[in-house]
Formats: sequence, C-alpha cells, structure tokens
Amino acid sequence: MVSEDKKTSGYDTEATQAGVQCWVDMMKDGVSPSEASLEEIKGNVQFLSGRLGMYWCGSWFLSQVLDSDIKDDIDVAPVPSINGKQATVIHGLGNCIYKDTKNPEAAWKWVEFLSGEEANKLSAEMGAAIPAYEGTADIWVDKNKAYNLSTFVTASKEYSYPYPVSKNTEEWEQYQAEELKKAYNFQVDVKDACDTLAEKMNEVLASE
Repeated sequence: MVSEDKKTSGYDTEATQAGVQCWVDMMKDGVSPSEASLEEIKGNVQFLSGRLGMYWCGSWFLSQVLDSDIKDDIDVAPVPSINGKQATVIHGLGNCIYKDTKNPEAAWKWVEFLSGEEANKLSAEMGAAIPAYEGTADIWVDKNKAYNLSTFVTASKEYSYPYPVSKNTEEWEQYQAEELKKAYNFQVDVKDACDTLAEKMNEVLASE
C-alpha cells in the first residue's frame, strides 16, 4: 500500500491491485457479502448472528465471541494463502500521556506499569487480546483452550507485517475508503479505482 520510504503509493502496482481483485471476485462469486450488505450490517454482527460461515478478524474479537450464542460452534483457522503466500497485518495498542497533564510523574508510572509483565499477564487472563509482553501470550492461549488461539500467535511470529502508515495516514485512508468502495460496489473496475487512489495518495505523501 505504501513504499518503505513512505514516498509513493503501492495501489498502482499489479500485485496490490490483484489483492483488491480477490475481494471483488469473492463478492461477484457470491461467497462474500456484498459491499451494500456490509454497509447495512457490519461483518462481525452478521457472523455473530449466524449469517456468515467465516469472518476474518483479530485476537481482539475473542471477547465478543465469548458473549455470543455461537461461542460453542466455532473455532479459529489460519488465513488462507494466496499464490502460496500467507500474510496478515499486525499492530499494537499505544498508551499515551496528555502533553499538558498536571501529574506527569504519576502518568509515566502508569504507562510503565501498563507496559510491564504484570499488566500484560492481567490482560492475558482477562482475554482482551494477545498481550505484547514477551512470554505472556501463552497465558492468553491457555485461558481459552476451547479455541485454536495459537493460530494468532503463529501468524504474528511467522507471517505478519506492520500496518502500513505514513505521517498523514488518516488523510489518504479517506481516499482509500472512497475509491475502493467504488470497486467493491462494481461501479468501476479495480484498476481504475486503484490508479485514482494512487494518484490521490501520492499527492498526500508528497506533502509530508
């Protein structure tokens, strides 16, 4: 999506457009809900209500599953390979301090605690998501043995890639949503949508 030096969009490349085409083809083949359907009812809601047989999600989705009616009827599977390659995006949560806080020392101590082993163990035991502290992921997996949660751990270690960003990610993500939506609604073909998106993204990246 973005070059390593953050200077150019990857949406005008053949490989990236092929990736988008996969999603469009699944919609056209009827094995994925249409864009209109997903706009009306989000994918996670459709899955938890039994309308979808599969849902692509992350470790954070566990708490919703445990509170659902389908919790005893599902499991976790690894992402499929495309052209013989598996890949998934990974990112973490950030703990921030308000720049004008009146209690900077206490705030730093709180952030230090949140990034430590004890807090990550608590997070793992509560099942929130895969904890970031090395060695605590197994606690999260063992807490919910009914599911193949080790799949997420394996993915994060063996075929994960950082979420693509630049200084003004939010700005070009708006263009991404607008242009790809046209492709997913079959208003324009994937190449036209992605080429237009690449042009708009490159303008944003050039201004960074």
